[in-house]
Amino acid sequence: MFDNLPSRSGKNKIAREPRVLEKLLPNAVKLKELLSAGKVAMINILGIDNNQNLDGKLTREEFEAASTNELSRVYAPIEKVLASANMTLSDISWVEILGGSVRIPSVQSILKEKLGDKLGVHMNGDDSMAYGAAFIAANYSSNFKLAQKIQLYHGNAYELLIKLKHRENNTQSLCDDDFEDLAIDCVRKLNKSASLYRVRHPYETAKTVSMRHDGDFDVFVYERFPGEEARLLLKFEVSDVQESLSKIKEEGISDKPKVNLRFNLNRKGLISLAVCYYKYNIK
Repeated sequence: MFDNLPSRSGKNKIAREPRVLEKLLPNAVKLKELLSAGKVAMINILGIDNNQNLDGKLTREEFEAASTNELSRVYAPIEKVLASANMTLSDISWVEILGGSVRIPSVQSILKEKLGDKLGVHMNGDDSMAYGAAFIAANYSSNFKLAQKIQLYHGNAYELLIKLKHRENNTQSLCDDDFEDLAIDCVRKLNKSASLYRVRHPYETAKTVSMRHDGDFDVFVYERFPGEEARLLLKFEVSDVQESLSKIKEEGISDKPKVNLRFNLNRKGLISLAVCYYKYNIK
């Protein structure tokens, strides 16, 4: 609307004017709230740009037409939640929605069409989120005593992947690909990737990755949200492997020992790693 004024001819669009957008944002939020209650909202913003005022009106139909792209994505989060949990709507008894945008009539209409009688809007969005955050924080605090702890084990919203790679700065030379004996003077090549924890994997679970390797190596942990590229989260450095192998060889190991990587994902979403060699075939 403002971009179409004759006085704005030849100037940048509002989307490229941060100063103007800063003034528009609180008014846009207010208009959205007014259109949730009524079908027409009057616009009167003073001094929006170079002492120019913005006057006019906005109807609910115009607002919904301008929000077509956003409205088309209203139900997508519910579809993703059901898919990640391997469930369908028939497995759900009730869906309670919270947040300011659920008051928009078109949003409620879309959800009502999809969910039918399973849709609920009974809880106060502000109070519910504040109470929930307070209870979860109290669980981890020693200053508050709760009659009953409230735990959430919903898992991470992203997948955790690992990549194992031999240390580039190893002083030992790389072994041949067909090398089979216990290696002390050379190090095998290592370049493996694997998915460790899927999306919404339960907390307090351990995963063990076993392999044969005889040199220092690095463990890269990546996070990947659905539909996005993986991003490096952290890196573990596994060192002194050759020294451990030397001690194992002294005990009469006749075959190559396995190195075991034990990962643990706790309820706070933090991942830890323990490394050990299992001994077997001891003479």
